[in-house]
Amino acid sequence: MDRNQDAAAFLKSRRDRVSPTRAGVFGSGRRRVPGLRREEVAFLAGVSVDYHVRMERGDLRGVSPEVLDALARALQLDEAETAYLHDLAHAAGPGARRRRDKPVFDSPAGRGNTSRFLFLDPAAQVFWPDWPLIADQNVASLRSIAGQHPHDRTVTDYIGELVTRSDEFRVRWAAHDVRFHRAGVKRLRHPEVGDLELDYEAMDLPASPELRLTAYTAAPGTPSAERLALLGSLAASAGADDTAVSADRSRGTRGPGE
Repeated sequence: MDRNQDAAAFLKSRRDRVSPTRAGVFGSGRRRVPGLRREEVAFLAGVSVDYHVRMERGDLRGVSPEVLDALARALQLDEAETAYLHDLAHAAGPGARRRRDKPVFDSPAGRGNTSRFLFLDPAAQVFWPDWPLIADQNVASLRSIAGQHPHDRTVTDYIGELVTRSDEFRVRWAAHDVRFHRAGVKRLRHPEVGDLELDYEAMDLPASPELRLTAYTAAPGTPSAERLALLGSLAASAGADDTAVSADRSRGTRGPGE
């Protein structure tokens, strides 16, 4: 049995073991599976059904530690089982480390969108130590955007998705708080370099009024400035490594005598 089959069999067996009552899932009608359904595990773990299906098929490449922990909680794994799950993901390949470098953009729940990552991915509460404050600010800013574009179907569908999928978002949206999100300080916990405290400023783009550019900076001489510089070095090294791998693969495809 290969690693993917090991992971698939393990996750399927753990899902079958958890009863709906034990997981707090009620009123789900007749069941054709002994434990939880896939969509129920996905909901409990805060990931999309498609992403959970991919994981349960044994493809754990690039899955972040935070998502693995959320899945472990949904499946009620003990300490040894959780460690085994992380070992399976680590054995799947080096993609997990690269994915951790960019948690917002690579998050399967967030799909490159800050609000989705914030409310639909458990990793967000690790990434932002001040998560409740960030959540308040995000929803209040979205209220302002929705007021500017009341007939934009994309905006209304997007907000409808968050209202439907996140209790935390729904409560904040019902408060009707509004604010501009232009400048301030944010703290985040980067998985590679640790805690960062960054000043941010949002700037309008006259040529594209629907877009806004946000710049993040660290005060010179602070630990955050040193960690930000380190992060730049790590990114540069990763880029060099990827270039070397691509070159090796290119050489490997040449025919005899080339």
